[in-house]
Amino acid sequence: MAAATPITRSHLVPRSWRCHYCDHQEPARTQCPSCGGTLFRFSGSGTQRAERELLRALPETRLLRLDTDVARERARPEAILGAFARGDADVLLGTQMVAKGFDFPRVTLVGVLDADVALHLPDFRAAERTFQLLIQVAGRAGRGRAPGEVLVQTCSPDHPAIAAAVTGDTARFVEDELAERRDAGYPPDRRLATLLMAGPDVSQVEAAAEGCAEVLRPIAEERRVVVLGPAPQTLAKLRGRHRWHLLLKGESAAVRATAAAGLDWAESRARPGSVRVQVDVDPVDVL
Repeated sequence: MAAATPITRSHLVPRSWRCHYCDHQEPARTQCPSCGGTLFRFSGSGTQRAERELLRALPETRLLRLDTDVARERARPEAILGAFARGDADVLLGTQMVAKGFDFPRVTLVGVLDADVALHLPDFRAAERTFQLLIQVAGRAGRGRAPGEVLVQTCSPDHPAIAAAVTGDTARFVEDELAERRDAGYPPDRRLATLLMAGPDVSQVEAAAEGCAEVLRPIAEERRVVVLGPAPQTLAKLRGRHRWHLLLKGESAAVRATAAAGLDWAESRARPGSVRVQVDVDPVDVL
């Protein structure tokens, strides 16, 4: 496998499986490589599953779907959005790409499925992104003369991000989120940097990450920088390369200097075709 992520059945290319992270594609297997079993059951909770369930419950519904599979086809997203804007369909079903920036005056109902999924990701911005997305998608309803309604499906209705989004209380969410970030030492109270090690041999990648952490800890301690890790990244393997990372937390200049020391150490020991090192100061995400 090229990636350590679930591979899904492709509905665009029959009898094939595709990774939505690296676009790796292979013929669908007829036998499990681990146990030799031949009985497969395809399941999931994505947009295609939601489409089937919705049409099963409301077979007369005129429905359009917009997700990453559809977006791969040139000009297809624009055609779908145009058709929905003209009223050629009753429902537009899609991923978060349908939540931002579109003005559909006739939309009066917006539903959000599994609104808390992103809250379980190991990213300190997970709550912020969930709140932001819910506020954005709520803004798609009631933009015309008719009032709008938003339905949110969640297993965590009391989570601060969900509760504040439902009431539209941005000030409350910002206050709570900033307090949590301050207590945990995350931005904007502190600065972050990640050092990502990636390579085809997992033992070499792990050894590089461990060696880099060992070198950086005394340097970081002098500069009051916290070193977290090393650990496998959430996407531990991507495009055939294993991935480990370190996370640095502290004051801006100290974090940058410590990250630079880690990069210098790694590059001094790099060999062609082995482990690559990438530094990201103020990363957009830590996944």
